[in-house]
Amino acid sequence: MALCAATLALGACGEDTRNEANVLIDRVRSIDIELPLEVRRARVAALRELAPRDPDVRRAKEVCLRMHESLVTAETEQNKARRIFAMFRGGGTPSTRQREDIDRALRASEAATKRAQRSLDACTRQVADLELRFGTRRAVPPRSDSPP
Repeated sequence: MALCAATLALGACGEDTRNEANVLIDRVRSIDIELPLEVRRARVAALRELAPRDPDVRRAKEVCLRMHESLVTAETEQNKARRIFAMFRGGGTPSTRQREDIDRALRASEAATKRAQRSLDACTRQVADLELRFGTRRAVPPRSDSPP
């Protein structure tokens, strides 16, 4: 009887892990670089909210989150520099402070882009590994008797 209960528990845990993996895969795949920045920012926040228990799913979440947060930061910083540049399209010269702000934003964007590049291969590989391990079927809602 105890062996049966343990076997059932392991099966349920396997299904929970499969569900965690599929939710993560769905969220990562939903963050398309072509989407508007605010949409991506919201989807990155949804990815950040995941709290997977499985160590492999958790590692994939962390590396993919780092990559997507870095991409959002890079674009945000580029936009800051663009806004300052736009003030001088019709002529005029940026102040020393404005030039420093542009330089700071571009450096921050470059650093964020490099962080994203460092995470790209790991994110892609870990998501692919989860897809191979658990398949790519849609996530199922948690059982009513599962803890939140």
